[in-house]
Amino acid sequence: MLLSSIEMPNRPYWQPMLGQLAETVHGLDEVGQAIELLFSTLPGSVPLLPEYGFDWLKYMDRPMNTAMRQLERDMMKALRRWEPRMDVVSLKVEPLAGAIGAAVTCLVWKLKGSNEAVVQILGLGVGRAA
Repeated sequence: MLLSSIEMPNRPYWQPMLGQLAETVHGLDEVGQAIELLFSTLPGSVPLLPEYGFDWLKYMDRPMNTAMRQLERDMMKALRRWEPRMDVVSLKVEPLAGAIGAAVTCLVWKLKGSNEAVVQILGLGVGRAA
């Protein structure tokens, strides 16, 4: 049986690696994947955590000049609430050229207590986060 061949990691935090069978992520990769999942999950999608996720759809019909700043503000709120293991260094949302209703986010973060910064690019409105 496949499940019996999966070795469970002996780490306090870990999760299955998306797109890879029987692989796990941890450390910076695990937090990066958790951020990606947060912004690609609409609230109400997780039955046991109905408030988990980020509703980027509510910004679709707003004027671009105000929507980008509101997106940044609400993304910061979501990160503070759902990912307490990291601190945001910077977050900038820009419209994706040639794609109506899509945006690209450049997020720079670091683990709490660490000086190592991670740059993560996220796509909103273009399928799951990139």
